[in-house]
Amino acid sequence: DGNNLNIGRQSANTMTGTSNAAIIVGGRTPTYLNDVEEFDGTAWSIGYKYPIKNQSGASLGSQNSAMQASGRTDDSDGHNVAFVNTCSIYCGGTWSVGSSLNTSRIHLGGGGTQNAALAFGGATPSYSNTTEEYNGSTWSTVNTLNSARGNASSNGTATAAVYAGGGPGKKTDSEDWDGSSWTTGNTLIFGRRRITGLGGTGSQNAGLAWAGYAPPTSPSNFVNCVEEYNGTSWSAGGGLITKNSKPGGAGTQNAAISMGGQTPAGISTT
Repeated sequence: DGNNLNIGRQSANTMTGTSNAAIIVGGRTPTYLNDVEEFDGTAWSIGYKYPIKNQSGASLGSQNSAMQASGRTDDSDGHNVAFVNTCSIYCGGTWSVGSSLNTSRIHLGGGGTQNAALAFGGATPSYSNTTEEYNGSTWSTVNTLNSARGNASSNGTATAAVYAGGGPGKKTDSEDWDGSSWTTGNTLIFGRRRITGLGGTGSQNAGLAWAGYAPPTSPSNFVNCVEEYNGTSWSAGGGLITKNSKPGGAGTQNAAISMGGQTPAGISTT
């Protein structure tokens, strides 16, 4: 249980980094945010703002070498919502514009680093099975997921990733990426969506899936369960202190951090 965020938020662009050096980007309160915060292992401090207000994209890499891909933004009045395919690079100081993805989407999964990334699934707004690969300069479309999904747990790299659960509904199945194609893996113990994973700081052989909810949306359907992946099967881990939906996450299977999200009581700062 670490120190609180300065701004409570849900649907942040999945955090990236380690449990001692993390970054969280955007999200909503429900107002859309471009606020960035950085964690030093003890406290959160305000970072350099993201170029646009954004939520539900994918963040990859480390605190000082991060990438933010796709998501959803709004106008200054919060009325006109648009899906975006933008990609921005963070070097611990400022954000710079990177190459755009081929498909605009939200609630997507991601893995890898700033120079070798993978973006997959999400919603366009229909659930998508699209997978794109980044080589450090451009995105290219590669083999699709077997099952269109979003709001799922993602862990891994551009050559070895796992994507589990999510919507539509409350999926239990997972898929493994081997660098060229997706294959169906073993199922989660508990089907749900709005799950958090470790993104690019996790691995296919040491992944996590935590939090989420099992539709229909109601406080009673939020969960605090944590599941661990060893490359073959999912097993139960230690539960979160608070039931939560779509918090940010970073770290490793044995040293992770979970921040923000939506609890039965509302938007969380913890």
